[in-house]
Amino acid sequence: MTDERVRAEALEAPSQLPRPTPAPEKNHRDDPAEVENPHHSEARRESPDTPKKGANWQFIGVVVATISVVVAIIFGSLALRSSRENTEALRKIAEITAAQVAENPTEAAETAKSVQGNLVASLIDRAIASAVQLQRQGKTEEAIEKWRSIANVAGEEDRPLQARAWFSTGYLLNKGEGTDWEAVLDAYTQAIELDPTLAGAYNNRGSAKGALGQYDAAIADLDRAIELNPAFATAYNNRGNAKNNLRQYDAAIADLDRAIGLNPTLAGAYYNRGIAKNNLGQDEAAIADYDRAIELNPALAAAYYSRGFAKNNLDQYEAAIADYDRAIELNPALAAAYYNRGNAKGDLRQYEAAIADYDRAIELNPALAAAYYNRDSVNVALDRRNAAREDFETALALAQAAGDENVVARAKRNLRLLDNSEASGLQGQ
Repeated sequence: MTDERVRAEALEAPSQLPRPTPAPEKNHRDDPAEVENPHHSEARRESPDTPKKGANWQFIGVVVATISVVVAIIFGSLALRSSRENTEALRKIAEITAAQVAENPTEAAETAKSVQGNLVASLIDRAIASAVQLQRQGKTEEAIEKWRSIANVAGEEDRPLQARAWFSTGYLLNKGEGTDWEAVLDAYTQAIELDPTLAGAYNNRGSAKGALGQYDAAIADLDRAIELNPAFATAYNNRGNAKNNLRQYDAAIADLDRAIGLNPTLAGAYYNRGIAKNNLGQDEAAIADYDRAIELNPALAAAYYSRGFAKNNLDQYEAAIADYDRAIELNPALAAAYYNRGNAKGDLRQYEAAIADYDRAIELNPALAAAYYNRDSVNVALDRRNAAREDFETALALAQAAGDENVVARAKRNLRLLDNSEASGLQGQ
């Protein structure tokens, strides 16, 4: 109702109703409409402590509304957090390689699990997560096939992903039994062709070339890896190892010093530097490097073996044997450890024990010419001339096939000595 209508009704009221007769004067002048009926005053009077029904419902509404807001905030926060985690998982899976899975398996497994449960993850994302899980489960062959399929599906539009897929394939091929080095090289070459800035691919291809004895080609790849990443400690280590194999010991030590400077916990660098020092006749310094390598990696069988070799050079035969024992315990298939332990036992005149070690070395590596030669020498010391002659002849044939001129010369000399001693014996008879 508008204000104008209210005023009109107020003006019309006197003409419709007679003015009431004034009531007798009382001791107070209250408007009759405001005067309470004395008979009902108690029923209508409310205590200030009695809650009103409207107020109760209003309070409940406020509580419900507050709870709703809190719940909405909590669920919103959880949803935001979940969204961020999913986004982070997708970012990580888009960059992951098999090498990173090996370096941090727990984080890789968590990332793969998050991606598998992510509704917005692509088929490629899920395939990468599957490859990660297969690698974590030790299913190397299946992981290799998964990465190969990713490389083929990715296509030219995603060359970085293709490069990472081939890199991961090469990495896993190098971890299986009976490494196919040519397949490893091919995988890394494809990765490099797709992404020429992938320093890790150059490093790993260089390492593979080194395993094939292609040391100069290995160094060329490692040079490129270092050019792309001057702080790449592993590449310096691998280049130092290649130079060791080329007998460039001083240059090797320079690379290994750099590797250790960049990563003082790189056990392999200390081990390889020890090898270089061993070959330079610096046996004490070599032992110090082997000590550090073992401290960093107590399961490094080769370090125990090489430290034993250095101790043997210093005529510390018992200590050398202890190191060879540990190397064999860690790697029972290490033929060279049996061979050199046999040498140490021979130096201690433990001839039968020495022969047992040479036997085992030959069993593990039938082409180890030096083991036949040294077993020959022990048989000569035990006056077992027929056995000695047979071993010298075998050592000679193997050394000639391998191009080991040192063993060839010694085997020929000892065969002549046997011939001469037999001739002398016949003349004496």
